[in-house]
This record gives sequence, C-alpha cells and structure tokens, in this order.
Amino acid sequence: MKIALIYGGKSCEHDISVITACQIAHSLKNHELYRIYADRQNKWWLIEGDYTPRQHLFLKPQKRAYFKTGESVLYVKNGFFVKKIPIDAAVLAFHGINGEDGTAQGVLELAGVPYTSAGVAASGLCMDKLLMKSCFEGIDVPVLFGMELKRSDGENARRDVSDLVGFPLIVKPANLGSSIGISVCRSQADFEAALETAFSFDDRVLVEQALTDFYEVNCSAMTSDGEILVSELEKPCAKDEILSFADKYVRGEKNRALREFPFECELKEEIRYTTQKIYRRFNLSGVVRIDYLIDRYTGAFYVNEVNTLPGSLAYYFWKDMFSPEQFAKTLIDEAIARKASRDKLTYAYDSQVLNGAYGAKGQKS
Repeated sequence: MKIALIYGGKSCEHDISVITACQIAHSLKNHELYRIYADRQNKWWLIEGDYTPRQHLFLKPQKRAYFKTGESVLYVKNGFFVKKIPIDAAVLAFHGINGEDGTAQGVLELAGVPYTSAGVAASGLCMDKLLMKSCFEGIDVPVLFGMELKRSDGENARRDVSDLVGFPLIVKPANLGSSIGISVCRSQADFEAALETAFSFDDRVLVEQALTDFYEVNCSAMTSDGEILVSELEKPCAKDEILSFADKYVRGEKNRALREFPFECELKEEIRYTTQKIYRRFNLSGVVRIDYLIDRYTGAFYVNEVNTLPGSLAYYFWKDMFSPEQFAKTLIDEAIARKASRDKLTYAYDSQVLNGAYGAKGQKS
C-alpha cells in the first residue's frame, strides 16, 4: 500500500513528533512510504530518505506536498512539475496543536484519505483540556476540580479563581501537551508567575486542584478488527512532583526502563473499564493513551488527560501483542475500515429548494 507518514508541524511538540515519526517509519517498511514533514511554518514537504531525528535539524527540503479536497491523492510539486501519488492511508505522528488537534484530520477528511487517529471532533476535544474536563464530567468520569482563566481576565478574576480552587493548585495551558508550560503553585506569587508562563503558550488556561500525595498511571486503548482493546497499566517514573517534559523525553528511555509495566493495583480493573468507556463515548479511534492520577491518601483516581496521538504511538503498551509491523498494519487496516464505513452513509438530500420551488427564506414563490 501507498502510505503517507505525516509529522512535525507548528507546535511546541514538533521535535517529539519527529522522534515518533522516525520510530514508526521502521514499522512501515513493507509499504511504499512517503514521508511528509510539516515544518515549523506548517509547510508540508516530501522528504526523500531515511533521516534520523537529529538530521531533521539540517533538512533543506525542495518538494512541496499537499492534498486537494475530494481527491485521495498526494500532490508533490518540484519546480514547475507536479507529481500525483494516490494514497491508500495516512499514518499521523503529530503531537500538539496544528496536527493532533483535528486540523490535519480535517485536511485528510476533505481529501478522502483514511488516517490513523481519532476524528476531527474527538481530536479537537481531547486537545482542549477545558472542553475535555467538561465532557468527562458529562459522562460521570472522575476529574479534579478546575476552572478556566483567560488572558483578558483581570486581577480580581484571577484572585477569585485561586481562592475557589485553593492552594496547592496547578496551572496548565489549555491546548498543550508534553507537560510544557505546567506549574504547581503554593502561593499567590507562584500563581501569578505560573499564569505568565502559561499565557505565553495559550490564551486560555486550566487552573486545577493539585494533589499533594499521588502517583500517575497510564493506560492505552486501540481497536483491532472493530474491537476495543485495553492495555495493562503503566506506572511511569517521575523525578519531580509532576511528570515533566524531561521525564518523558530527555530521560525517556532511562525512565521507561524504570517504569512499572504491567503495574498492578486495586484500581486496575476500574481504570481499564474507564479507559474503554472514554474510548467508546468520545468516539475515539486509532491508538490513545489515557493518563490517570491516584491519590494515595483517599485511594481515589482521577482522569488527567487523553492523548489521541501519544508519543511513540504508545507501542510500548502493545509490543507483547503485536510486532511493530503488525501494530502499524492494525492501525492502517482500522483506518481504512472506518473510512469505508463512513463512505456508506448518505451525504445527499434531494430537496426542491434550489429549483425555484421555494423563496430565499423557505416560503413558496
């Protein structure tokens, strides 16, 4: 099959996307692979060659790549010449905004290309921490109390929010991942500094209750042959009180070796059930990772976030079940099956509105 591997993008998580793409590329060796790199200005380029993550720092691509609406075809422009390549499916390795948030999915939906991630609505919903929290509450999934602040909110609003949430609290940019821009605050001074940092990344932030004695667990879900599969639990290794960007990526392989997997706890089956519930109710697809917080004092668990395009596509949860090639094939097969199912829907309604039978406002002429 002809597969487009699309990654990069105008995002703070651009570099992590490059790493994920380089990892997944090796599992696509049985396909005719086209690497589509989105640079930091969101320009898409065809990358010819097997580059390492570091080599991406020095790329000077020459061939622009793009899709057109209504055509499942990759257009590659080289000077005055344009090559058309029919694409069977797209494997997405974006992280963060301008890729994981439903924007790239929208491009592929309009082009008619199957893709290996959640759809437009679910991707956008899970990227926005504030919307996601509201939807969790709507389906009776436990979350920590939190409130929204906007850049335009004044000092009184900020004080009201910190009073209502209470210290310690945590500040998170609404649309950012990989723990970037997140701060734990124990005083109003900490809070003001944290808002300054968070507002440099987003116009909206989530101010959330912070647990004082807790640990994190992660769980993954995906579909295979139309069935939702739920992984065992993972307990990641964190150097500080929250899992930082460095924990995830700078010390990633070392920490992954120290992680507990499979992790056993009394809440295991309840967390796995909640993972399946979120996957189904949010109409997710592809492979996802859902992160949880467990309060050591109360024994309660809370959903922290859903990653619709997790780092390394969360393959480390599934390596005992699938080889890398089988894993990629499963994601691609499911993407193609979802597209085929949607294509069977009715997209036309034979009305009489345009033939002059009705006026502009729906009244008979």
